[in-house]
Amino acid sequence: MAPRAGLYEINAFSEGRARVGGNLYEENLSGFGFLDPRGQYVVKPQYDKAGNFHDGRAAVARQEVHDKVVEKWGYVDRNGKTVIDLQYARAHAFSDGLAAVETQDGDWQFIDRSGRHVLDVDSRWYGVDADNPNLHHPLGDFHDGWLLIVDERGGNNFVDRDGHKLRDEPYPAAERFSDGLAMVSIHATTDPGPKGDNALSRIYSNLPGPAPKTYEWAVIDTQGQVRFRVPDDIDRLGPFINGRARFYRNGKWGVLDDKGQVIIPARYEHKPRGYGRDVMLFAVDGKRSNNSDGYIETFDRDGHLIARIPFVDDQGRFMIDGKHRFHEGLLGVELASGLGGDKPVKSLGWGFIDAHGNVVVEPQFDWVSDFDGGHAFVSPKNTGTVGIIRNPVDAPQSANDS
Repeated sequence: MAPRAGLYEINAFSEGRARVGGNLYEENLSGFGFLDPRGQYVVKPQYDKAGNFHDGRAAVARQEVHDKVVEKWGYVDRNGKTVIDLQYARAHAFSDGLAAVETQDGDWQFIDRSGRHVLDVDSRWYGVDADNPNLHHPLGDFHDGWLLIVDERGGNNFVDRDGHKLRDEPYPAAERFSDGLAMVSIHATTDPGPKGDNALSRIYSNLPGPAPKTYEWAVIDTQGQVRFRVPDDIDRLGPFINGRARFYRNGKWGVLDDKGQVIIPARYEHKPRGYGRDVMLFAVDGKRSNNSDGYIETFDRDGHLIARIPFVDDQGRFMIDGKHRFHEGLLGVELASGLGGDKPVKSLGWGFIDAHGNVVVEPQFDWVSDFDGGHAFVSPKNTGTVGIIRNPVDAPQSANDS
């Protein structure tokens, strides 16, 4: 797409469509719409609010002013056709072919991609925690066929699209499913607190809310079967992506697989980026005050080191900013010159590097989006315009790409 102006908000492509905010003065249109990879509008700017595409649907809304501002949400398909009328007070993105919507009367329900009402939401599944009035639980979405809910007995459970629970007894705590796995507490022990009749124990007993608990965790599959128990010295785990999960042990981060085996030992200060994908990334700080001796380590899904990429390349260019993870083999980075010299540091612009640290797209843009479906948004330096470029490497294209 040739550079164009008039866009005030741009989001990365999702399912071959990019949500943008723009003004079409000649058509007296403004608001949110969607572009295809050619830069053509499949939905012209017209909505007051909009979400990204998921499962071939995007939530869109218009606002009406009566006694107060009323939002009416519905859904459009990738061709811009309204497939579910604008009628809801709120609307989630589709996940697993279902979306949570709130009616104008304040009732929540799940609908399918045709707009058919599939499941009513029990008010006990979200809202105020029964044990802690200060804690609120937002309504989630379906993942791997299950919705994580707050059980009426104060624990967590999962329900399917028919409203059936995964098991009768709730878990003391649980995380949502991802990649067919979920982390759940299989046992919880209440912390008795300080012992004895003293000031500290009395203060502890009078603290608001439920007493702290110690949890024993396990990872289950979608049948509720335990895949493996989580070691006690792992403080944080997941979610799972393509059979991999990040974990936190003794103050450091690593990656393990869906059997609980360590793929990359916990030795990094910073969280891994893009774990479970073709390229996993860890950033490592250097010892110098300007971090010029820092670097990035890239790994494949099996934990094999691909490359150690220094923040300063062989041309003296310094990586001063970067995207969070690799998309379709490329990572957006901002490079600068002048590090350690007499002249001030000068940004050269944003470009893209591959997993070995090679500069594939030279730094030349004011900003870039991530690649999705073989395309990324870029803004040529000092133009105030936006264009679309193709992925120059042999990356898989989205099936929905136009």
